Amino acid sequence: MAQEAKKSRFAIVTVIMAALNLGEAGKLESFFGRLVKKFNGEIKILKQNKSTDAMTIENDITSVKDQLEDAQSDLMAAYADVDVEKLDSNASQDAHGEEYIAKIEMQEKIVERLETRLEELEKSLEVSNGKYDKKIKVRTERINKISK
Repeated sequence: MAQEAKKSRFAIVTVIMAALNLGEAGKLESFFGRLVKKFNGEIKILKQNKSTDAMTIENDITSVKDQLEDAQSDLMAAYADVDVEKLDSNASQDAHGEEYIAKIEMQEKIVERLETRLEELEKSLEVSNGKYDKKIKVRTERINKISK
């Protein structure tokens, strides 16, 4: 360790340094204490941010699930939506068949888009949590290396 700080020509400085433990050991103690406090503060903020981000994504997931449920109901309604009055002749049946299939395909695309969005959000939640967990782990390891 480096030499102890030079004695002051003022007696009061020596008394204050002793009282505050501001020799090199005291300075190191203060320095590492401040680092640990900083890392603990960062961990607290990271946990809050993780929670906030997770809540936002989970709300989005809930919203998309609700939309998906509605879209699946609309798809079933599209299958049941047959206008019997348009089935009088072969030509009208063919024409109605195209319209019928178009409605079903449109609803299927909506369901598919929402299912894809739901998968993306669930993946996003995993990635977000993993990102925060990694940052928290790094800071916790730093504290452990400093403290133990």
